[in-house]
Order: sequence, then C-alpha cells, then structure tokens
Amino acid sequence: MNTSSSDRLRRVLDFVRGIEDRAARRRVPFKWGTAFFHDEFPRIHDLNFLRVDGAPDDATPQGLAAEADRLLGGASLSHRKIVVQDESLGERLTPGFEELGWEIVRLLYMEARRESERALSPGVAAEVDIETFLEARELSIRADRELVQEEDLVVQLRDSYKVWARACVARPFAAFVDGEPVSTCELYSDGATAQIESVLTLEEHRNRGLGVAVVLLALHEARKAGDDMVFLIAEDDDWPKELYKKLGFDPIGITHEFKIPDVSKAEQPTRQ
Repeated sequence: MNTSSSDRLRRVLDFVRGIEDRAARRRVPFKWGTAFFHDEFPRIHDLNFLRVDGAPDDATPQGLAAEADRLLGGASLSHRKIVVQDESLGERLTPGFEELGWEIVRLLYMEARRESERALSPGVAAEVDIETFLEARELSIRADRELVQEEDLVVQLRDSYKVWARACVARPFAAFVDGEPVSTCELYSDGATAQIESVLTLEEHRNRGLGVAVVLLALHEARKAGDDMVFLIAEDDDWPKELYKKLGFDPIGITHEFKIPDVSKAEQPTRQ
C-alpha cells in the first residue's frame, strides 16, 4: 500500500525516537519536550541533548537555549544540542538561533525507494564482528588531528556504538584493503524498519567505491532480513546526499539540530 512522504517520515522518526529513548540512561522532561542523558558518555552529543516534542507554538530560541543551559549546563556538559523534528518549527526557530550564534544543521531523511545506479560489489564488503568494527571506527577517529589530542573523547566516540547496539538490533559492516577495515557503516533494525548509519571511510581510501559497497551491502541485508523500509540521514547542505540519490534513496523530510559544540569556545550574544 502506498503511503505519503509525511506518513513515511513519521514512521522513521518513531523509529529514531525509540532508539533515543532506549539508549538514554536518564530522561528529564522540560516545558517543550525531553532531555536525554548518558552519564557514561558525557561528550557524545547524540546521547546528551534536548528533543522538542511536536510543534509547540510558544517555543522560542531564547527559551530553548535557556533550557539547554539549565539542563545540559546543569549536568556540567560543555556542549549544547537541541533536536527539532517538526520541519516547520525548525524553520521558524532557525533565524533566532542564528542570532544567538548557534550552529544550524538541517538533516535530510532519505528512504531507499528505487533501484541503485550502482551495483552491489560481492566480496568488497562484509558483515563483521563488533571488535573489527570498533577497530575501524577508532582508526577513523584517530585520523582527525584535533580529536586524537583528546584521548577520552576518542574512547567515548569509539565505544558509544555499544550503546546503540543495546538499544536495537545492530549489525556492523566493513570494506577491507589489504586486510584492514577502512570503510564502515552500521545497520539498525526493529524487524520492519532499518537505518543505515555512520558511513565512514578513511581519507586515504576514499573515492574508490568502498563507502558505496558497505551501504549497498547493508541495504541488501536489510531487505533480505525483511525490513520493508530502509533509510539513512544526510546533512542537507553536504555532498553525500547526491551519492545516496544515485544509490536509490529519495528525500522524505527534514529535521533540524541547533548546536554549540563547546560553550567555552563560543561567543554567545546576550539574551534578551
């Protein structure tokens, strides 16, 4: 049965919210939604953030920023992150958050609805165990010159995968060069809906089709397992979305994230 893009977006957002709820160690309600915390991984923004529920008419950038300061700052977290899943509300809030000096990320949800223009490459990628996946993840993290200077952040970025793996059925995939895992992605599933996430390729091995290989294998395995909806998320202003279109993924909706990666380094205007 055909369903509209709004219905399909609602389904994937329900899937995402379910994982967020199960991944959290603590949940704290606030005026416009819920704050999520995982005290074991305080530097992982995706585990410590505010989520606005629905599209409250009285939500304002200043009010949300104050709640983020109260809740995330109150937990001694150095970042600020607010997720707004209603597209119209996100667009309304964007100018105000820009005035406050926050970063705005528009996330494009894309569903696999067509045949890929690229063929699955047998033997290039494979499903791997968690240890192999974490090895590849750490290699990618340590390739970032800024991240590698902060060992605790490297460890948290690497090991946070285990949180997601406990929150749903998670399957890691990797492509290899000379026996070394150099490109990876994750597949999350609830038995009907599946998400392909964290597509990473070491810089020196990019533009060789390895990222395509892991994505197409994850998609193939999701279909084989019975998932009738497979989606991924791309930044709306970044180039990977064009690649994903070639792999058969079509846009179904936009959500917004408003962020300050480190409040100690941010220049924040005085709030009225």
